[in-house]
Amino acid sequence: MTQDSLRVDVYTGDENARAVQNADVVILGCKPNAISEILTEKVVQAFEQSEQRLILVNLAGGVTLVDLARLYQSVHIGPEYKTILVRAIPNIAASVQQSVTVCSSLIEDGRKTVQGVFGLIGHTEWVAEKQMYAASALGASSLAFHAILLRAVARSLSEIPSADALRLCARAMQGTAALVLAGEAPDAIIDKVATPRGSTEAGLRILERHGAEDTFLAAIRATTQATGTMGKTVA
Repeated sequence: MTQDSLRVDVYTGDENARAVQNADVVILGCKPNAISEILTEKVVQAFEQSEQRLILVNLAGGVTLVDLARLYQSVHIGPEYKTILVRAIPNIAASVQQSVTVCSSLIEDGRKTVQGVFGLIGHTEWVAEKQMYAASALGASSLAFHAILLRAVARSLSEIPSADALRLCARAMQGTAALVLAGEAPDAIIDKVATPRGSTEAGLRILERHGAEDTFLAAIRATTQATGTMGKTVA
């Protein structure tokens, strides 16, 4: 990699239109209520006047493709626009190239390019637009729920230093994920680990008694519902 390949051009807020002119993909990484301030008439004109068909990716939580199209068309003069609109939700594991980014678009055009961009930070999954709230809860918010489980398990035994316990639990969770991605069903994993009248079965009974699975289900549903209210702040 040469020094020139590491060069990054930085544009300030009043140079957004110029930034669009020099881009193939534009990513909106802002609060929902800031989108209308960014998509000015000058910026939208830069999109539409581009020789190639540009891709506009929105990362703002709760802002649907319909919302984005409405904001775009409120500035664009004309019945149709050529810009490809995409909605994407990555997660914080992008910092270690392990994000799962859920994406939606109403057309097939541009998907390979979007996958190339977000493939740099992990894995990309395409879902229907109506599934985005639930998919973002599973793909992004659930990291916090997994972390709670890791923290609880790591703190449960005083015989092992907390850092060592946390690492062991994280590796075990990583192994569980690898089994599932290889085609193993969660129930099959449970059956293989929890032998009859064994120690794992004793622990599973406690989890069942305290409604652990129902609690996680409720958390995911609450997150999905809350995500749907975020976009209401869009101007």
